[in-house]
Amino acid sequence: MKFLFTKKKMLLSIFLVFILIIIAFLDVSQGSKLSFGKFLPDTLKLFLKKTVLLPAKMNNDLKVMENDLKEMKGLNQTIKNTHSERSIINSLNNFNLSLKKIKLNIDGYVSANREKPFGYIEFIDKKLILITSFGDIFIVPEKKLKDNYDQKNYFEIKLKNQIFEKELDYKKDFRLIKNNLKKNYLLDRNYEKNREDIFWGNSYFDRSPKSITDIKVANGYLYISFIAEITDRCFIVNVIRSKINIYTNEMIFEDFFMPKTCTYTENILDIRRSGGRINYLNNEIFLTTGEYRVLQSSQDDDSLNGKIISINEFTKEYRVLAKGLRNAQGLALKDNLLAVSDHGPYGGDEVNLVRLEKKYFNFGWPVSSYGLHYNRKFRENAPLYKSHEKYGFVEPLDFFMPGVGPSEVLFDTDNFFNLEKKKDHDILLLFTLGDKEHYYEGDNSIHAFLYDKNSLKKTGHKVIYVGHRIRDAKITKDKIYLILDDFGLGLIEKTSF
Repeated sequence: MKFLFTKKKMLLSIFLVFILIIIAFLDVSQGSKLSFGKFLPDTLKLFLKKTVLLPAKMNNDLKVMENDLKEMKGLNQTIKNTHSERSIINSLNNFNLSLKKIKLNIDGYVSANREKPFGYIEFIDKKLILITSFGDIFIVPEKKLKDNYDQKNYFEIKLKNQIFEKELDYKKDFRLIKNNLKKNYLLDRNYEKNREDIFWGNSYFDRSPKSITDIKVANGYLYISFIAEITDRCFIVNVIRSKINIYTNEMIFEDFFMPKTCTYTENILDIRRSGGRINYLNNEIFLTTGEYRVLQSSQDDDSLNGKIISINEFTKEYRVLAKGLRNAQGLALKDNLLAVSDHGPYGGDEVNLVRLEKKYFNFGWPVSSYGLHYNRKFRENAPLYKSHEKYGFVEPLDFFMPGVGPSEVLFDTDNFFNLEKKKDHDILLLFTLGDKEHYYEGDNSIHAFLYDKNSLKKTGHKVIYVGHRIRDAKITKDKIYLILDDFGLGLIEKTSF
């Protein structure tokens, strides 16, 4: 009898301890105000939290991460299985196209460092304008885009890929437009430690990611976005503009959109996640912003990070059109459609297509992403769920795992590549950066997406390999003009043979 009593007493004690643990869990972990839990000594609460609750939470987080990794593994396998169907790598030869390249050795620019883009292009009065990330503005004579291509190895080139190369001295062959970009906007705030503005020389920011991030011609103005340092190590993308008068060989830029808030960063390379792509539609300037590695700021309504902003060109008043972006470096507008490309973490690069008639969009970062954190660890404040729609976000037109380094997106209304498509389908082009050795994944390429105009769902996908990091692109009826980060200018056009 004594043994049975002792056994019952022990079981009762275990039961009471179990009840106390549950109460403590509710009190410590969930913040409830249950009467028993709040009377537990703080030392006991801390002991339970360290010995019982924390391991349980870590185990739960581990299970969530393992499920995500398992789901991501399944997605990877699905992508591999469908890769040959959806994105066969084509050369320009497959489309009877040639790539003409003009090598430009810009002073101070080192393509291998990748701290800066090479530059951006636009058209002014049918003249091609090139602005380097350093703030040099050039008019590129059309004649220089056509003449003196070396075609000695005609037969060999035709069998491989039609690429014609030449090198120009941009100081002599291009026309320089004087401007106040460097002196007023791009140079260090402590300007006295720098020499007077030097158009051709090296300055302190040669290796810094601080640079121009995009350009746009609209309604008589040339708009430029750039990474601005508001206070020491505190950055934000600003927009300036100049009236267009290329015939006087000078442009004077003035403030247009200069946010007062900024993001502090310890690592200057974090400012590469700045966004900064701009576009124009119906008297509105559209601007993408990055999150500078402050992941949660993309979902913070009090922050301009990770957003798409629409700015009235007359009043300069702005509204936030979308949030949940990481580092959007492609932005296209057509009628009531908006396309945006966004860099993911490890994988998870996206291209999105939405209708502008909806007042507000949320693309999901960092709650939802088809990518992974680089350390593969689960983060409660950035869970990267493997669905967008399930959590109320915009599901991408397509995503990439592994990543491709998405840059500009363009609507292809003239079907430049002569793709087979139905009447109710249209084409969106995505240009990618990435590495040459990963060409089979879609890096260094042009992605042509066919989509249904009614559902905005993808119906086809072709990949055309170019062989260079494509930073910027402009399309006409018979040509595609490119900025190649590791080379200079590129021009895709119909073959002449």
